[in-house]
Amino acid sequence: MVATILHRGKEFRVDFFKPIDISMPLHADADCASAWYVKPMSIEPVRMGDWVGDVNQGGSVNFRDIKFNPHGNGTHTECVGHISKEFVTINKCLTRFLFIAEVITILPEELENGDRVISKKELKCV
Repeated sequence: MVATILHRGKEFRVDFFKPIDISMPLHADADCASAWYVKPMSIEPVRMGDWVGDVNQGGSVNFRDIKFNPHGNGTHTECVGHISKEFVTINKCLTRFLFIAEVITILPEELENGDRVISKKELKCV
């Protein structure tokens, strides 16, 4: 489905069947995202006695436990839940789902100690 959206005097053409995925895929290997030194995510088959939830290990179905930190192991959205005493989730804060946006990639600078940061200098270039 294609739509034309008029926003502040500018027209945008949108094909809702061809979205652009900007998420980071979750996977449990050495190259997975691991920000703030959190442990990499893990995916393990459920085991109950002799039964295993993995068809490659003789199980009847794939049935897995997944352990990950959404903020450190994948794509995340900042919200007040980071700093509030209350448990706040993004789906309770974000009630609009269509935005005019520009995707910008900024590569962090590597510091002498191996840390990576996005500096004020990098932000000024945007």
